[in-house]
Amino acid sequence: MGMIVSHTDKKTTSWAILQIDSGEHCHISVTRTGVRIKKSKLGLFGKVLFDADPAMSNKVGFILSKLYPEEKTLFKPEMYQDHFVLSTFGNALLHLKSVADVKECLDGVKQCVRNGVLPESVEKVLEKTH
Repeated sequence: MGMIVSHTDKKTTSWAILQIDSGEHCHISVTRTGVRIKKSKLGLFGKVLFDADPAMSNKVGFILSKLYPEEKTLFKPEMYQDHFVLSTFGNALLHLKSVADVKECLDGVKQCVRNGVLPESVEKVLEKTH
C-alpha cells in the first residue's frame, strides 16, 4: 500500500501528496472550484489524471468511499473532519497500484456518475472494465 508524503488541511484549500505502490507520486488538490489530481511530486506540473467541479467531485468521492471503506484507510477521519473529498480520494489512491490504475478507476467512477449508476452497482460496472 502507498503512503502519505505530505498534506495540508485548510478551509480554502486542502492538498495531499501521495506515493502509490509503483513509487509514483500523485498530488490531490481540493479547492472551492473542485478536485484536481495530477501525477506530480509538487502539484505545479504533471499530467492531470482527474479534474472535476465540486458537485461531480462529491459524487465521485461518495462512490470511492463505498469502494474503499474507511476501515481500510490510511487517512484517518479525524485528520480531515471538514474534507470528506480529500480523505476519500486519498484513501482510494493509496489502494491503487499505479498512476494508470488511478486514471482508470477515477475515469470509470466519473463515467458511472454521468450514467446515473447507483453506488452499490459501481463495483460491478468497474469489474467489467478491468
